[in-house]
Amino acid sequence: MTWITEALDQQKRDAEQTASRMNNILTLKEKINQQMPSAWDQIADAIEGDARQFNAAGGHWVVERPQTTMIRVHAENEIAALFTLEIEPTRGTLHYVCPVLAGRPGVPLIGKFQIRAGSNEAHVMGEKYPNSRGPVVEFTPEQVSQLLFSATLFPKNA
Repeated sequence: MTWITEALDQQKRDAEQTASRMNNILTLKEKINQQMPSAWDQIADAIEGDARQFNAAGGHWVVERPQTTMIRVHAENEIAALFTLEIEPTRGTLHYVCPVLAGRPGVPLIGKFQIRAGSNEAHVMGEKYPNSRGPVVEFTPEQVSQLLFSATLFPKNA
């Protein structure tokens, strides 16, 4: 009968480990749900700040938030977006699209960032070199904005 007792004990330990893992996952999900809005707002503020800087230097960029989950930047009186950034709130994923501007050669930049929970604030993670499967590194909100603007306005520097 010892093998039965051992099997039941192992089953109980496995169930406890699974419950512990699920509890950790739920805690992490709750943390990211608390931290994500702040990270999203910081990224939006950085994009709006960079647009103001470009406009002060003679640009004509408009930052729109057609939905709470989307930021779209385009030139004044134009329909085509310079870039679009959209958040998937349930997963903490930021998807971006930076099309090639008309009349310029190049490859559209399409990618994503992942918002991960930190001890006090969320961290935005993404590939260091988009479109090349580079290493995943942490981005500040300002670096996210810089990547998106520079990919279309200064493609050789991106």
